[in-house]
Amino acid sequence: MTILLLILVLISTSVLCTISEGNLNDLSVRVEEKGKIFRLVKHPNNNLNVRSARKQYNIPNKHQKSLLQLKYQAEDYFESGEARDDTSDGEVSSPMRDLPFNGFTSVVGVGNPPQTFYCIFDTGSSVMFVNSFACDNQNCGINPQFQSANSETYDNSNAYTETIFYGGGYLDGTVIRDSVYIETMEVQQQDIALVTSEDDGSTPNFSCVIGLSFPELSPNGESLLFDNMIDQGLLNEALFTTYYYNDLEHADLYFGGILDKYYEGEINYVPVQVREHWNIKVDDVLIDGVSTGICSEDEGCIGLVDTGTNSNSIEGEAFDVVTNAIFGGSDLQYGFPCNMQNVDLPDISYVIGGVSYEFDYHEYTIEDFGYCQLDMFDMDVFNEPGRPSIVLGVSFLKKYFTVWDRRDAEAPQMGFAVKAHLEIPYEEFYEVDAIPDNSEFESQ
Repeated sequence: MTILLLILVLISTSVLCTISEGNLNDLSVRVEEKGKIFRLVKHPNNNLNVRSARKQYNIPNKHQKSLLQLKYQAEDYFESGEARDDTSDGEVSSPMRDLPFNGFTSVVGVGNPPQTFYCIFDTGSSVMFVNSFACDNQNCGINPQFQSANSETYDNSNAYTETIFYGGGYLDGTVIRDSVYIETMEVQQQDIALVTSEDDGSTPNFSCVIGLSFPELSPNGESLLFDNMIDQGLLNEALFTTYYYNDLEHADLYFGGILDKYYEGEINYVPVQVREHWNIKVDDVLIDGVSTGICSEDEGCIGLVDTGTNSNSIEGEAFDVVTNAIFGGSDLQYGFPCNMQNVDLPDISYVIGGVSYEFDYHEYTIEDFGYCQLDMFDMDVFNEPGRPSIVLGVSFLKKYFTVWDRRDAEAPQMGFAVKAHLEIPYEEFYEVDAIPDNSEFESQ
């Protein structure tokens, strides 16, 4: 049986360890014991805000209660427990919030009547998977779980099993079909991997991940959510956009159209190079306008744009070149107090389609308890000789409005523009309930 190895460029916001080559060999033994499977490797979390939350609330990984206590308009819509029809009109927005341990998360309905889940939309992966009552592991029990008996549209007539591997563990799942609701838009007959077991500690706040990559990345021909939206004629246009508000903790994922309010000036488009990931050519990486020389003069670097990755990354030797150009060998590369006076660090720019996308040091570092460090890491992904890979994650997307465009099925493209500076429309968004008192966790 052919084993399809997918090493996706993702950050698990609940996983804080790396898979080494030796660990991958160990996992391969498990893979060979499964039926239809694929491997999803997530890499260490560099989001210090997540670590800050863990320190602040002193929540052990294996005993934490879910912090996903959100209030969305969508959640109000789903809570009535009534069967639903699609009332959308070709476009739909899915609000997102950056949550401790999870990253940018939206409320999504699964089944009919819809059951509420808190989902990460991930352009670096394909299959949708959801926590379920078939899983009796501890982490499964403290997060929302799908109840198949409560859904009128649940279909397991062609069910099969898959295994999903992470940096810190694995998930076993059974692939079924059911309806999925993005706000009021119903996507029918969606393939969903329902989790049946997991390695405790690998996903302490796991609830749901929805892949938004290309169908070519689907390991067993599963129907992907965005493709189903297109095929079922639900969208005015075959595209979606991402916009991050000024506070950088709230965002909108908008399906079916481009809203002028989200950006300023022109949208600069570049072609997708390989129909698997959202893969584009990065022409060059500049430090204060000077080329680092890490990208091939003719073919550039391999760029992967990924909503499922918090930080940017650059492969191996190229990473060393960039960090040396930024810090010049100074101790600042190991971090520095954010209130430190006279910090003189250069700008970094990614040149894409001849356009330079610039970041000053405030934008390429992250703060943890007043201490700043580089929001970038070294990761070897899809390298070709002379073409290192660069992952442009959420830290890139927060600054630039982004279009994920499949209007021409044979020539998909990505668009980037300067984002408009919008405050959060709280009346249209949602509120977050208070995080539980820390004593609840200490008692366990």
